[in-house]
Amino acid sequence: MGGNSDAGRIRVGWQGIEVEVPKGWELSAYGGAAENGHFELDDGIRPRFRLWWQRGRHRTTAPQESIDRYRRSLMKHRGDISKFEVLPAESLPFRCRKDKDTAVYRYEGAAAAYGAAWYCRTCGCVGLAEVRSDRPPDKTLRWVLASIADHRDDGQRLWAVYDFAFLAPDTYNLERAELMPGRLSFPMRRSRQCLLTVERWGVAREWLKKSALEGWPGELAKRLKRAELGPVRQDRFSFRGHEAWGFRQADSRRGRWRPWPPLDGMVWHCPDDDKVYAVFGQGTEEELVRQVAETIGCG
Repeated sequence: MGGNSDAGRIRVGWQGIEVEVPKGWELSAYGGAAENGHFELDDGIRPRFRLWWQRGRHRTTAPQESIDRYRRSLMKHRGDISKFEVLPAESLPFRCRKDKDTAVYRYEGAAAAYGAAWYCRTCGCVGLAEVRSDRPPDKTLRWVLASIADHRDDGQRLWAVYDFAFLAPDTYNLERAELMPGRLSFPMRRSRQCLLTVERWGVAREWLKKSALEGWPGELAKRLKRAELGPVRQDRFSFRGHEAWGFRQADSRRGRWRPWPPLDGMVWHCPDDDKVYAVFGQGTEEELVRQVAETIGCG
């Protein structure tokens, strides 16, 4: 499991969408939620991949209509498009068109692109994605479009960006991602009182100078405003041969109107990649924290 793929390629996962891209392409923009959103990848210089999706209620499920609407938008807002043409759906391998209505296009201008629109008859997702190049459309990058997956069969979502990947149940929806150079944070909520958070800190040696790993469970509890809810029970153990701390706090009836659910979490330090990882939840299912942690690769 994870964001690793074939040599020279990585797998990106975001809001239930997965795609293989060349190494060096990273998330540069995103918006929306699991039902309706978009994200963009760039190579550090220019945009290389864009994808839009919608699940649930649709304006249209016809891929050709999606392409026509997109073409009109391009022509309206960009004056450099010299050629736009629709290609046969067979331009993409059958494996990526199975159980989907698909249409393919390409255009040329200051930036050239291959793109595809689809409607998935299995999960009901409508999407449009394109791969950009700075020369006539690069046929060799069609494999990127062919690798797109808009659903899984195991009830999980892959989150994979910036060389960090994990699986979490698709019943947990991202609230707001914090994607900073030294810290990645993914707080996800299933209900008002059920919160799961997955985090990674880079350059761990610097973070650990400020606070030993043993002190992190208490700090995480403070962030969740649970410091006054009673003791946080901690235990040290080994996780994949690394120092790790599990922590728990019982549910609390403090507060007349909103009882606090129990807290469960674990944090560990991987010296091989100089990173600290944490998975913690409030009111989450039993063993979920450990199950999510097991999907995180380190070292």
